[in-house]
Parts: sequence; structure tokens; C-alpha cells
Amino acid sequence: MATYSIAEAKARLSQLIDQALAGEEVTITRDGKPVAELRAKAPSSVRGRPSPHLVDELARRAKRLPALGQPAVNWHGLVRAEHEPAAASGLSAAPMFSRYVGVDYSGAETATSGLPGIQVYVAVGAAAPTEVRPQPARRWSRRALAEWLIVELPVGGRTLVGIDHAFSFPLRYFDKYGLERNWPSFLDDFQRHWPTDEDNVYVDFVREGVVGDGAARQGSSKWRRLTDGRAPGAKSVFHFDAPGSVAKSTHAGLPWLRAIRQRLGAQVHFWPFDGWSVPEGLSAVVEAYPALHNRLYPLEGRTSHQHDAFSVAAWMADMDRSGRLDRFFRPELTEAEREVAGVEGWIFGA
Repeated sequence: MATYSIAEAKARLSQLIDQALAGEEVTITRDGKPVAELRAKAPSSVRGRPSPHLVDELARRAKRLPALGQPAVNWHGLVRAEHEPAAASGLSAAPMFSRYVGVDYSGAETATSGLPGIQVYVAVGAAAPTEVRPQPARRWSRRALAEWLIVELPVGGRTLVGIDHAFSFPLRYFDKYGLERNWPSFLDDFQRHWPTDEDNVYVDFVREGVVGDGAARQGSSKWRRLTDGRAPGAKSVFHFDAPGSVAKSTHAGLPWLRAIRQRLGAQVHFWPFDGWSVPEGLSAVVEAYPALHNRLYPLEGRTSHQHDAFSVAAWMADMDRSGRLDRFFRPELTEAEREVAGVEGWIFGA
């Protein structure tokens, strides 16, 4: 059961509605005491879920609400009040994608090392996500994963891939080193200094100056991207050796994004760097953050790494099947924020 204060609920109402629709119990508290519950409307009485536009409108309206003055509020009633008129608007005619790939990308050994922290789950159509294992190896390596995606993305239908590491760095990094605010150029520059896609190269080898030139391309753990501030618990991409940190996996994974892009070119859309809208027919690769979704689904015997990959694939599939996926490609950002995020990247769903 997820618990949020009134202030948190006002700021995150759209997300909480998604959680409730996914079956999670959401409790609203005031002064630490439960005062209300948010739950999905019973299927027997539902004539149509709220449109994405209605959910967004309710979220904006909630941010303007005054403090609650009664002991409890029926938040379910708040949605239901405008639920019925919205039914006529309906949902998307068809899902945007036919396949959803969730990748947990923990660990930072060599490019060919099999890592228990790299897990892949795939959902196809209306089916639940299932684990995909490399053949003949028992565990995925970063190279094997990249090669698998290069083969799989052009075939098998339009695919959405969510990978659990940062896709770019804060603007302060670009400014410090005088880099062009261009993602492909950033990837080229990074790989020249951090060649973690080469054989027998550990992230720590570059950090310690054994190979590459990591000293010429370092950042501060105090630097955070705009999207990191919108995703609870997200850490700096330069925060090494900390629990839950994505620093090592990011520094290990960026050259492989470059490799996939170089091999597939215009056949795949890297969001949002190639644009905030995904062209019709193209598969897309997005930055995922499993902590946003993994509480929505029961563990069911999976390891934490397996569950993170499962949750990413399941959430993307659920959002698409319910007609709500498209709005996550259009996060509510000002023009200035959108310009920044176009360079730094954005966590899909944040």
C-alpha cells in the first residue's frame, strides 16, 4: 500500500490515479494520519475510463486546491464526478507499440562479462512480460544485450525499449568542457574518453587512469539533471559507489547506446534526443527508472533485478493498452525546460 501526504497527492495526482488503476491501494494522509483512499472504480459500473486529457486536467486542478478542511475526502468521487461525461471521448484506437522491452542494467564489469544485474523482460501484445535469456550464455553481458537489440529492433513489430541507466549528462558537464549541446556528438566525445565498450575495460579502469582519459571528462556528484529532480530517489549520474546509484551502469552503458544508434540509424528513435514525438512505425528507446513502477506489481518470486525489468515492460504495456502511453512522450515542461531535457535526456514517466 502506497501512502502520500495531501501535498504529495496534489502534486502527483495523475501518477496516483495511474497507480490506483493498476490495482495499488493509495492512501492519503494528513499530519501522518490516513484520511482518504484513492481506488479504481469497480469494472461493473465503468462505462469508460477518464481520457488522458481529463486526468491531466484533474492533476492541474488539484495543484490549485486549498488545504482540505474536512476529516476525510472521497478522492474516488473527485474522479467519478467528471468520469461519465468523459466516456464519450474514449481511448486511443490502437496501441502505439506491439512489443515492450524492459531492461535492468545494473553492474559495471567488462563488456563481455555476464552480469546478474542485467535482466530483460518482453511483453508482446496483451501477454504479460516474460524473461528473455541470452543464448547460449547464462547471463547477459552489455555487448550481448546491444547485439540482441540491434538484431531485434528492426523486426518483430514496433517496439518500445526502456533501459535503466541515464542517457546523457547535466548541462553543467557540457558547459564545463565546451561541448556542443548535441547528443550524438556527446556520445562520440564520451566514448573517446571512456571506452568502456572495449574488451577487458572496467569503469574503474578508466576512473583510475589505466585506460582512456576519464580525468578529462568528469563531473561532480552535486550535478543533477532536470529529470533527476522530478523522479523521487534518482541520484546524480556522477554519484559513484552509492547504493542505488546509476553512475557505473551509465558510464558502462553510454557507448553501447552509441553502438546501437550507429548500426540502426534512422530505424530507431532515441527519445527525446531525436524528438519528443516518435514517428509512425518506428521503434523507440527510452530511459527507464524502475523505482517509479516496481511497487505496482507483485514480486512473484523474481529477484530485484528481474522485477525491475519486468515492471518497466509491464508498465509501458499497461499504459499503452489503456490508451495513456502517448502523454508520457509529452511531459508537462516549459519551453526552456524542454530545451534542457532535449540535451540532458528525460526519464520516461517522470
